Amino acid sequence: MIRVVLSLMLLALPLLSAPALAQEQGDEPEIVQHMKSMNGILRQLRRLSRDAANKTAVLDMIEEFRGHALAAQKEAPLKTPDLPETEREAFVKEYRQTIEKMLSTLDQFKAAVEDEDVEQSQQILRRLFDWKKQGHDQFRKEEDTR
Repeated sequence: MIRVVLSLMLLALPLLSAPALAQEQGDEPEIVQHMKSMNGILRQLRRLSRDAANKTAVLDMIEEFRGHALAAQKEAPLKTPDLPETEREAFVKEYRQTIEKMLSTLDQFKAAVEDEDVEQSQQILRRLFDWKKQGHDQFRKEEDTR
């Protein structure tokens, strides 16, 4: 009987922490959640894509990354409201075009992974990291230094 109760308690633990996690994530704008997910995936890709044996996992991660990128592309950068109203539309358009270019690089990365060309995939992955840095420099809202 005690084993049953303990088992039920262990099974319930994830359910108890899920609302807290959801609330914590709910405090962040959706675009931030997607960007954090993309960053984590890029880090995993850096490790896993060095070995062609991880091809299936890497391809799955590429599609997960793509989903987050497409979702983030529908959002406006957090920096947008800080800009003069006359500049906002062009800023968001440029942001969305930048995501498109990054997705094109992601397609090149996927092709290299599918071909099991590790050297080429690593070069392209470095370009994805460059896109990340460029995007953050250009579109990310500066942190309040207070």
